[in-house]
Amino acid sequence: MSEIVGWGFAWTGLFFLFVGTLGVLRFEDVYLRIQAASKNLTFGLGFLLPGVALLTGDGGALAKAVVVVAFQFLTAPIAAHVMARSALRRGIQPRKVKGVVRLSDSGN
Repeated sequence: MSEIVGWGFAWTGLFFLFVGTLGVLRFEDVYLRIQAASKNLTFGLGFLLPGVALLTGDGGALAKAVVVVAFQFLTAPIAAHVMARSALRRGIQPRKVKGVVRLSDSGN
């Protein structure tokens, strides 16, 4: 049973990583690329690493996977925010979308 769950988690993680790669390649805006990379990498690793750990059947591998996933969940949003804020401060404007109100950078 754990093998079926492990393969399900692994394939789900690979799907998220593949979709994130397509998003980075297809999106034309730096902000959309950051979003595609950070969110899908987080979800992809969140499924892939526990899936691989379940496939190995080792409790130590599962513990290590949980620690790596927790670290990824904590650091990826912060890194994406820092990159987006840096791009905004360098003057890279987001793509114009009708009906969306943009907040100005207050410089803080």
